[in-house]
Amino acid sequence: MDDFMKEVFEKLNACNIDYAVLRGYLPEEELETSADIDIYVPTRNLSSVKEVLESFGFKTPRINACRYPHVQYFLLTKERLLKIDIVTALCFGENLLTYNEEEQLVQYIEKRNYIKTFRSDKALELFMLHIIYDKEKLSKHNYERLNRFLEECKKNQLSFGYMTEEICEFYKFIQNNADMECLNQKVQQMLNKQVGKGVVLKELHNRKKLSRLTNRNVKWRYRLHRIPRKSIAILGVDGSGKSTLVQALKQLLDEKCCVQYMGFREMETFWGKEYYASGKRFKFKLMPFIGVYIEMWYRYIKNRFHNYRIVLYDRFPWEAYDNAFGKYKVIYFILFKMFFPRPKKVYYLYCSVETSLKRKDDILNKEIFVNMKKRFDKKYKNQKSIKSFDTDECTTEEILEIICSDIMDSGFYEYLF
Repeated sequence: MDDFMKEVFEKLNACNIDYAVLRGYLPEEELETSADIDIYVPTRNLSSVKEVLESFGFKTPRINACRYPHVQYFLLTKERLLKIDIVTALCFGENLLTYNEEEQLVQYIEKRNYIKTFRSDKALELFMLHIIYDKEKLSKHNYERLNRFLEECKKNQLSFGYMTEEICEFYKFIQNNADMECLNQKVQQMLNKQVGKGVVLKELHNRKKLSRLTNRNVKWRYRLHRIPRKSIAILGVDGSGKSTLVQALKQLLDEKCCVQYMGFREMETFWGKEYYASGKRFKFKLMPFIGVYIEMWYRYIKNRFHNYRIVLYDRFPWEAYDNAFGKYKVIYFILFKMFFPRPKKVYYLYCSVETSLKRKDDILNKEIFVNMKKRFDKKYKNQKSIKSFDTDECTTEEILEIICSDIMDSGFYEYLF
């Protein structure tokens, strides 16, 4: 486990907080690289956990679109996005089956190295219920986890007398079978039997308290929430470090975001290829403008209805306006400044001409490049709404750290989940 997360768990232990790491994690494994950690915490310890996590810089989003009772905390660092889900009740299936008493669970918590987790037999029981009610099938990865728990239980000579008859039956079946098809048939059989209902589990009766998480309005809010409404544009001339920074941000945010190139190379649409990139002569002189405009709108819209929460733009169509002259500048101003969406956050990278020339060996005309750089610097370096970075002075890691802090302060965290 990395030193930071170890320090977080040590602080939770020092405050005598009852908690248990979920999802079949063992303290020695998986937590080291995982960015998504589920932790069970009794309701009485919620305020204490909140104080500890906030002291380390964790934040919680204002939108919490999940039907299970839980609180999300996260921390965006320059290395990765850390997400901790604090679960206040262990619920299974569509009917939100949960345990009768919190203290029934607390008595099975044990400390292993730096982390508190459920004793192997209880963790095995919970994981089997999770497979039966939530997954409704057994994957190879989860089968490996179950076997890991079984080995732990055998090693510690733990009994299963407290389990229901059905859970014990499933446990024995897993021990004696390795065929995935048979195991999945058994999972469906256990699901149809409503394993544990009325004995170990009960239906959660305080559903009214969870209405904001389960009603149709919130379901629609969740769907709309998945449409990316946050976008980040990285501007700068060739060789300023845009692509390097974009890739670093993409690696940090992982599947939460996508990268969209907005330059004027590699046209994707028919209009872009036919009326701009091909260099054809055409009678109607506005055709290249229309072709580029359609191309840019296509690139902008195509990512709006995927599951990406944040879109990173490598360049932006403003460059067309910045590089235009005369009457064409008016046309490009109307097309790309007045009638084109503005990114939520814009960052401008700049460096010396010599540095750009060293980084990029395909700059053909130095004079044109120098003039373009002067226009860009004059336009973006002194804008209050745009943060500028000198990549001669700042490393990618330093810029990344500043941007992470900035987007968190701007409320971007709601779109990371």
